[in-house]
Amino acid sequence: MRRNPDAGPTILHLPHRWRAIRYDVGDIGFEAVPRYRFSEFLLSPRRRVLLRNGQEQALIPRYFDLLVFLVERRGEAVHRRDIFDRIWADVIVSDSALSQAIRTIRRVLEDDPREPRFVRTVSRHGYRFV
Repeated sequence: MRRNPDAGPTILHLPHRWRAIRYDVGDIGFEAVPRYRFSEFLLSPRRRVLLRNGQEQALIPRYFDLLVFLVERRGEAVHRRDIFDRIWADVIVSDSALSQAIRTIRRVLEDDPREPRFVRTVSRHGYRFV
C-alpha cells in the first residue's frame, strides 16, 4: 500500500486526557506507529523518547518499556506477573525492582501515588495507567 501524500496523521480520540497520533511510514508501506499524548507528556515508543513540554525526560530502557507497556494497556489493571513476563523476561528480579521502577516513573511524571494522575496501584494485583 502506498502512502497518500495528502493525508495527514490520523488522530484517535481517546477518553479523558489521552490522544494517540498515528503516522504512516512513507513509501515502504503503511504501518501504524503510535505516539501517545497525555497531559503535558508525549510518549514515542518508536523513537524511545518521553517528552514533557518538548523537553526529553530520562528513563532507563526497562523503565521506558514498562511505561509503554502500561500506556498500551491503559485503563486495564495489569498484573505484576504480566509485567515481569514482559519487561524482565530475561532476568530474575524481586518485587522491589518493579516497585523501584514504578517510583521512578511516578517521579518523572510528577505523579503522586496518594492521588495518582497517571499510574494507580491496584491492590494485590498490579498497576493501571489511568
